[in-house]
Amino acid sequence: MAKAELGYGDGKLRERADGRWEFRKVIDGKRRSFYGASRSEALAAPTRAAENARRDAQSAADVTVADYAARWTINRRTAVRASTIRHNASGLSKWVLPAIGSRKLRTLTVDEIRAVQAAAAVHCQPGTVRTINLVMRALFRDAVEDGLMTSNPAAIRAPRVVPRDLSTPPLSVEEVRRLREAARGDRFEALLCLALTVGMRPGELLALHARDVDTERRTVIVRGTVTDAPGGGLTIGETKSRAGMRVVPMTAACAAAFTRALDGLKPDALIFPADNGGLLSPTNFLYRYFYPLLVRAGLPRVTMRDLRHTALTYMVADKVDPVTVAKIAGHSNPSMTLNVYSHATPQGSEHALESMERRFS
Repeated sequence: MAKAELGYGDGKLRERADGRWEFRKVIDGKRRSFYGASRSEALAAPTRAAENARRDAQSAADVTVADYAARWTINRRTAVRASTIRHNASGLSKWVLPAIGSRKLRTLTVDEIRAVQAAAAVHCQPGTVRTINLVMRALFRDAVEDGLMTSNPAAIRAPRVVPRDLSTPPLSVEEVRRLREAARGDRFEALLCLALTVGMRPGELLALHARDVDTERRTVIVRGTVTDAPGGGLTIGETKSRAGMRVVPMTAACAAAFTRALDGLKPDALIFPADNGGLLSPTNFLYRYFYPLLVRAGLPRVTMRDLRHTALTYMVADKVDPVTVAKIAGHSNPSMTLNVYSHATPQGSEHALESMERRFS
């Protein structure tokens, strides 16, 4: 095994038993080893390594927000829902990339992030602004982990988001009756009944199979929700949260509607399929079936979210305990249920006045 003597501080060079040459040198306080097939190749290795590092650093410095966002979105396909990717991509394409997409990652500043937040806050609902903030934070956090940024400029205190105004009153009792009457005998009567009485989400309703409904015990098991499939189309994915997988009670009227809907269905059959027998998307249900139903009922255009809001608001107003309401709604935290749905109803105001009158008369 041959050794070559170098000057003091120049490192040590030796020939290894396997025939390769090893050059040891202290760089930035750390001893490192470089290898080569020949003596000269080993000696030149530190220079080559430094040049490669410089090129890598230069390459990393040239990566723009748009370039990294495109790769980041693709890499997330195996980690999150397709619908989440779609929503994230929408926020990026509408608000983030037009403003800072051409900026290089390493030169991005906190002020530029604040400018994106401010612009979104002017034009978007608070929930959308919150989503944009979370997407930017996750995007640049991963860029830091990939060595493309030294710090995350979006890891700042987000601007205060005013809660979405839910003061719009729920459907009145008369409007609920008109809607249920219009749906009587319709193929979606049982679906509308559940939406109006227990506030199940549209995706959860459209994912129901015959095996999920027990008309004798008057219960419905929520196992999943209709969502976008990664490769396109629709699939039944996990519920919005772990609390979303639940057993929901139903009224006698809903049980009667389901008895008619389940007639002749096999246990693994969808209860509310599309015309081709496959999954029906919530959007198609809304435009093809629900909006025409509102016209027949003589009601203004509302959304399925409004039906959920109606059901849960009346539960809270009727003083159903928050834990029970949260379980029916599929909420993880009862306080969230109260914060969102404990709005005054006309009936609730009347009850409050009657109570005060009795107390102080």
